[in-house]
Amino acid sequence: PSIVVKMANTVFALGIVLSIVAVALSGYRMTSLSDAPESLQFYQLTLFAGLIFAALFGFGLRLADSSKVNLALLTLSITVPILGFETYLEFSSSPLQKITTQQDGVLNDPRTKIKVIEDLRSTGVDAYPNVSGSQFIATNGLPTRLSEENIYPLGAIANKTTVYCNESGEWTIFESDEHGFNNPKGLYLKNNIDIMLTGDSFAEGACVRPNESIAALLRASDLNVISLGKGGNGSLLEFASFKEYAEPLQPKIVLWVHY
Repeated sequence: PSIVVKMANTVFALGIVLSIVAVALSGYRMTSLSDAPESLQFYQLTLFAGLIFAALFGFGLRLADSSKVNLALLTLSITVPILGFETYLEFSSSPLQKITTQQDGVLNDPRTKIKVIEDLRSTGVDAYPNVSGSQFIATNGLPTRLSEENIYPLGAIANKTTVYCNESGEWTIFESDEHGFNNPKGLYLKNNIDIMLTGDSFAEGACVRPNESIAALLRASDLNVISLGKGGNGSLLEFASFKEYAEPLQPKIVLWVHY
């Protein structure tokens, strides 16, 4: 029937439009200098996939009516359940997190990281997002005017209010130390460091309150502890942090925490 053929044409035409939108948005975001290297790779893949799907949907419009209808039905039978399930997960996860956080006695903060930073800055707090060395792998560090060679940051922005993550309904916010790690200031001036932590997010104290991190709990036992942990870092970056900041202090114990 003609109505079925029109439905098939509509499916393919809509697919072409959505593919073109994906290509346009990806191209726009790829020109943004604010995106991290991993985001750039994502948009490159999205742009490439959008071009392929646009070509496939265009090819579908040129098929014979019977083949066009069958392919349109196959496309709908795959995409509709996937999109429906993704929509269900999107709207069902937030109430679940809200219930969990209420049971734990914690208010659920639905704000994005950017919104949290904007709210802090509106009150005069110079806040920044947390940064790890792994974000500079694709660019091999950062250029500097002082040298022709790039520098490679191992910590976040030093001496700043740092917004990290939210897995429990409450945003983890801490004051970074002199080198951009999650520690109280002044620890590097001491010559009697008991324990030096290096590692990834567990060592950094990801998504827990500053007084509940591994390093903070060890400090509660009257130990001088410094954490060089950074979420997302691998073994080489963690070893680099140790060589740069831990070795000169000669800590009594080194704990290498890696997940």
